[in-house]
Amino acid sequence: MIKTSYFRRFFAIGTVIATSAITTACNTTPNAFIVTPQLHLQTNTHYSGQHASVSVEDMRTAHHVLEIIKDDSAAHIVTSRTPLQTDIATAFSAGLKKSGLDVSPTSENQLRLVINQAKITVKQSLSKYASRSVIRLTAQFSGGEKTLTKTFNSTTTSNGILKADMAVLERDFNQQLSSLLTQVVQDPELQQFVQKNSVR
Repeated sequence: MIKTSYFRRFFAIGTVIATSAITTACNTTPNAFIVTPQLHLQTNTHYSGQHASVSVEDMRTAHHVLEIIKDDSAAHIVTSRTPLQTDIATAFSAGLKKSGLDVSPTSENQLRLVINQAKITVKQSLSKYASRSVIRLTAQFSGGEKTLTKTFNSTTTSNGILKADMAVLERDFNQQLSSLLTQVVQDPELQQFVQKNSVR
């Protein structure tokens, strides 16, 4: 009898601690989202002999990267630790250079990358979550009198029990962004247009 009473009290205390830990975890969200895209490209010559100025512009109406929507409270938004266009410009320029492009701010050729959309939306309840990540980029190359504009899209979804893991969301978003930027750099149509229409 004493033993049974002891285990009941121990179980009750354990339940309270576990519930408290889960509640605390669910209420803890990051104040900044770390964006670190990395393009794993082999050194090649797709843009060899070509030069262009490279710019990245953020045209989103709202500049947060993560939005967490809960049933019982207002949505929580999280912005990137540094401006998103800065992080993307660094990775994008590095990828182009590795592909042979001479990135020069004084070049008459202009390669512009526009961030149309880049956001993760998480719908969070006490027992489960569902997330959707959408990235939309538009590349525009102007050489002389000709211009090519092409849009690249990527959408991913995930769901699970309890709370969405912010570290996993961050990792997956960076992988998704890296993959899309790689597509832009390696796009055959863009490469051919640059080769044929660049101002020498």
